[in-house]
Parts: sequence; C-alpha cells; structure tokens
Amino acid sequence: MKNIYDLCVCGAGAIGLSIAFLASKSGANVIVFDRSEIGNESSWAGAGILPSPPQRNLEDPLAKLQQLSYQTHFDWHRELLDRTGIDSELRISGGFHLASTRAESATLLASQAWWQEHGIPSERISIDDLHRLEGRILTDRLIDDAVWYLPIEAQLRNPKHLHALRESCQQLGVTFLEQAVLSRMDQASHRLKSILAGEQWISADQYCFCTGAWSRIVGELIDTHLEVFPVRGQMVLYKTPTPWLTRIVYEGHRYMVPRIDGHLLVGSSEEEVGFDKATTHETIDELIAWATGWLPNLATLQPKRTWSGLRPASVDGLPYIGRIPTLDNAFVAAGHFRWGLYLSTGTALMMDAMLRGEPSPIDANPFRVMRGFTS
Repeated sequence: MKNIYDLCVCGAGAIGLSIAFLASKSGANVIVFDRSEIGNESSWAGAGILPSPPQRNLEDPLAKLQQLSYQTHFDWHRELLDRTGIDSELRISGGFHLASTRAESATLLASQAWWQEHGIPSERISIDDLHRLEGRILTDRLIDDAVWYLPIEAQLRNPKHLHALRESCQQLGVTFLEQAVLSRMDQASHRLKSILAGEQWISADQYCFCTGAWSRIVGELIDTHLEVFPVRGQMVLYKTPTPWLTRIVYEGHRYMVPRIDGHLLVGSSEEEVGFDKATTHETIDELIAWATGWLPNLATLQPKRTWSGLRPASVDGLPYIGRIPTLDNAFVAAGHFRWGLYLSTGTALMMDAMLRGEPSPIDANPFRVMRGFTS
C-alpha cells in the first residue's frame, strides 16, 4: 500500500526538519523519514555555531545565504519557543580568534581583511583585555598578540533546536518514519511516483532529498550526480563546575564552545574516512591537548563524552539547493559541509519558495543540481 502525501522529505536533520516545518505551516500533508533516528546525525553532532554573516559585498552566493540564515534563526527561535516551550538557548556570545603559531597569525590577518571588506564587525584587542574578559585562557601561547574579537558570533544548543523543530512539526501533523533506508524509486514521465523507505512505499506530489553525507548514494538511485562526500568530525564534551568561558574561542578550524550551564564543547577534526563514525584515541587526544593548551584547568577534568559526525562536503564548496533536472517534482537540499545547521533556515526558505513555484529569496542558480556536470 502506498501512502499519499503532499511532500515527502528524505532526511531528518536540521535542513529536512526546517523544510517540513515551513511546508506543514502552510497546510501541506508532510512525511519525513530518515535512515537513522530523527535529528540524530550531523546536525546533532555539531557545535551549534552561527558565525557572523557578511553585511556588504555579497557577490558570493554563500555569503547571501549566510546573511539570510543568520537573521532567520532569531525569528525562528522566538516562534519555536512560543510553540513548544523548548529554549534552544540561541544567544550572541561573541567569539575570540587566537593564534599560537605564526601561520595561524598570518591567517588571522587575512581573515581580518576579509571581515573588514564584508562589513563583519571585528576588532583587535589586547592581551590585557582578553585576560580581563576570559581570565582562564593561557595568554602565554599567543603569537604577536594575535587576538581578534567578533562580537556578533552566535550559538545555539543544536539538540534542543532539533527537538523544538520536531515538536513543532508534530504539532502541525507531520508524519515521521525512523530507521527507514531509501532503497528504490519509481519514476515515469519525468516525475517521481513513489519511493521505498524501509518497508514502506511512499507516494507524494513532491519530494525533497536532504540526505547529507549519503546524498551521492541517493543520487545514484535516480541517475543524478550529487558530488557530496562524508568528512568526519570528532568532538569532546566537558562539564565544568561553572562556565569557564563566556565566548567561543577559535584557533583555525578548532574551537571551544561554552554553554551557559557549564558544558564545554571542543572540536573538531576533518577526516576523509568514508562513512566511519568511530572516534579515535589519537584525534581525541589531539583535541584535548589543544583545548588544555589554551584552558589549562581542563586538565583537572575527564571528558564527559566523545562522539563524531559526518559532514556532507560538496566538491566545489557550495551546497545543492534546487530541483533535480530530470524530475519535475523532486528537489535536493544537501552538501552544506560544516554549516548545515547554520544555513538550515535560509535553505528552508529557498526550498519552500521552489516547492511553491515562487521566486527564491536569493538567487538559487549557483546552488543548482548537476552544475558543472557534462555527460
């Protein structure tokens, strides 16, 4: 038996849930299914960082999507809180960018030029000011007094945000199906007719594939090239007696993210190891050594938990957001790499417009499916 819906969303991370949320708000009958548990893949595994968005010189399509997504998060936070009572703890905490090597110091100078060009608030601060604001950071490691502060860096508790999205979708009548691996797709006359998820056939007017690191495999089922591959990121979680930091701390691609209840996230690695989500002693030890180098008091604590997630990286660095060219009723929103949660709101607004046949809030052409591919 095939169940008929207005929209079928394959993938229940932040992007899939956000798209389902908007569609169901408009009255659509929506089903969301996932190969795992709802909201339990890369969106859950990240740190919930919302970087400062560019404010000018927005020729870069990714910059436009960042700007759209950042503000929308604050609008959605209020709405999701009103609907569910679940507080994702979205807040502007600010972020310090540090350097302990000359290479990182040079990178920071280049970053500062980019921040200035794009209107991102930033300022160089003294070691004394850093010590005054974050007294537990070991400033002896700084190279060339390299400290940059971005005051509008924001963060949220990603598991709570995903929980609020799911609860809102359930209130709006969305159907969920877990532990359902996509294995078959039936198509005819340039339309997707039905799909087999687990043991259930699903038929819908429209389909949206938000399948993250598994998107290339999904694309092969319908002869669509989605150049997305998994990149593993490992994480360490501490619980401190009181918050030992108040702002995000970065050095290169690594970071410490403090929560208001004393939890402290340390991340992250970038490893091309296929679909292996195991943590490794070597990488976890490297993350711990990096974090305790800046925050020596962490050496007195044992990590509360470690885990990893698979980030969906595209070959050209841009996500896929658009219709599958060979199918009139099937769409893709995938390949956001480290920024899936951050860009989920803007991506959902773009996809919601496409599903309705309306203009996207920003130019969708750079994100089109099958870009750069010739048969």
